[in-house]
Amino acid sequence: MNKLLAFLTNLHFRIAYLRHILWSILTVIVVSSVVIIVFISGKVITKPVGWEKSFLVSYSLKTKNLQVTSRGNFITAVYEGWNGNKKSIYASISFNGGLSFLRPVRVTELNTQLDSNPYPTISSDGQVTVMWSAFIEKESTSRMFYSTSTDRGATWSSPKQIYIGYEMEMLPKPFYDNKGRLHLFYHGLKGGVFNLFHAVKTKEGYKTTGSLIRLTRNMKGAFFPSIKFSGRYIYIVWQ
Repeated sequence: MNKLLAFLTNLHFRIAYLRHILWSILTVIVVSSVVIIVFISGKVITKPVGWEKSFLVSYSLKTKNLQVTSRGNFITAVYEGWNGNKKSIYASISFNGGLSFLRPVRVTELNTQLDSNPYPTISSDGQVTVMWSAFIEKESTSRMFYSTSTDRGATWSSPKQIYIGYEMEMLPKPFYDNKGRLHLFYHGLKGGVFNLFHAVKTKEGYKTTGSLIRLTRNMKGAFFPSIKFSGRYIYIVWQ
């Protein structure tokens, strides 16, 4: 064996074209070994474990703009979906942490092909509220609406408009706090400038604050917030 290796090494350094052949053979062996390891391995492990699993949520519906919220193992997924030519907002419910979802339930039918971007939230007692925005032709602007389920997504109330009064209101994001109060964050057009606003639901309706973001002259507006509740504090990050 030593004599064979010495002979091959001698050929490698003495004859140029043999060096190319030997390197080509070595490359083929290495690449083949990698392919065998990657594609013949019987098990794929991801971190965190479990991302390789997927579960059907919307069944046969054509969908878009999905949003999900949870309270323990109770999960609500809402989205815009088409049943034939009819567009509606649907909710899919899971009671086992997402291992399976019940068939979609229609929240409301939509009379527009524009995006409504529904967004859900769940209270501590299991009440589910979904909010969305829709273009109102008579006003030539966007307004916000909501529907509520008190039986964990089995049935839904008729849609109701949220009256704020700005030039435009859209993209609502509702949240229940730990005291059961319903908060609303949304984009509003006021004085020709888009900003982010906050409102809390009361017996009289939604009591809104002024604009949340102090804009400087070089800012065109505030958009697309990410919101997190933690105890008595609310954290918001925006673009």
